Amino acid sequence: MAEKKIDKLTPEQTAKLPVYVDKWLEIGLNTDPCNFEASIAAAQEAYRAAELEPPKWYVLADSPMHAAKFAVLLKRLWFGHGNTSADETFGGRDSEQLQQYLEDELAKQSVVDSISDKEINEAISQQIYGAHEAGWLSFYDFMGIELEIEECSKLNGLIELAKNCGWWSPYSHVAIFQHRHTEVNLIGDETKVLHKDGGPAVLYRDGFSVWALNGVRVPQWLAEEHPGQIDVSKLHEIDNAQVRAEFIRKVGVERIHAKLGGNVIDKDSFTNEHGTYEYELVDLETRRGEDPWRYLLMHNPSVPELSHLEGVQNNCRTVKEALNFRNGLTEDQIDDVNGADWYQQGDVLMRPKGATKFKRFPKVLT
Repeated sequence: MAEKKIDKLTPEQTAKLPVYVDKWLEIGLNTDPCNFEASIAAAQEAYRAAELEPPKWYVLADSPMHAAKFAVLLKRLWFGHGNTSADETFGGRDSEQLQQYLEDELAKQSVVDSISDKEINEAISQQIYGAHEAGWLSFYDFMGIELEIEECSKLNGLIELAKNCGWWSPYSHVAIFQHRHTEVNLIGDETKVLHKDGGPAVLYRDGFSVWALNGVRVPQWLAEEHPGQIDVSKLHEIDNAQVRAEFIRKVGVERIHAKLGGNVIDKDSFTNEHGTYEYELVDLETRRGEDPWRYLLMHNPSVPELSHLEGVQNNCRTVKEALNFRNGLTEDQIDDVNGADWYQQGDVLMRPKGATKFKRFPKVLT
């Protein structure tokens, strides 16, 4: 096969890019039920493209959680029959009968109770994202159609699966397809992210849900409870920095200060190309009869209504000491003149390997 070299897109090809963006956004956000027969045909094409024998059995689940439970039961059924053939393992059932067997089993509370979180997590990790593969399949869809790159045809099965079902699980003898979500809620004009205040951001047919605020997955209670009804002391139970930020955004710094106390111990700030970052070291009371908890409060310069609150050691007396604790540094490692630049994204700190001295504040903070 002759190699096809492309240096750059033509103006006509470039003009087609927004068409593919819209096409694949529609695929990824589609809430139609799974087209079961079309999904079977697409899966068979995908298996053959990978030089694998397509499965003999196909079943349909309502959500990622439902499909994970199916997978756990199928695994138990398989290993429970030792070294038997697939036909013997599944008792001579066809796909429709196997589907009914799985549904009957999950109707038994004792079976549901026996499925562990570990089994569920393992099964979900084996799922392929189907319609939610839009981010990368769209690239090859464009290349295959508009640039006529023949190798892209190997992905036709996955592309058709994305058009016809939600997530799916490809196993040697069985493929588990899923219905798409029935509801998806987004926020943002250009960069859309999952968000719904007051309910699930993503909802499936069986009630399985994902709760998210401003693109951050959060507990159900934080998404659904009214800000005035949220127990402010729950802030102490949140470990993730992004979830804490959404807690503060929803509940409000003022209410947190009012409910937990808010004695300001110290204030400081630094400026970079993104703006000025203002910090406060504050004491917040608890409802557990303990000493006040010391927190570092940062006001976000690019999103004024968003603040970040993070617990630090109670012996921190200044913002600088609190930042050192938060960043895993000691004062003798700080050198604002000759120290190495470093970067911070959320909870993640990136510092050059081998450096022993660092500037106090990150070069980039996102």
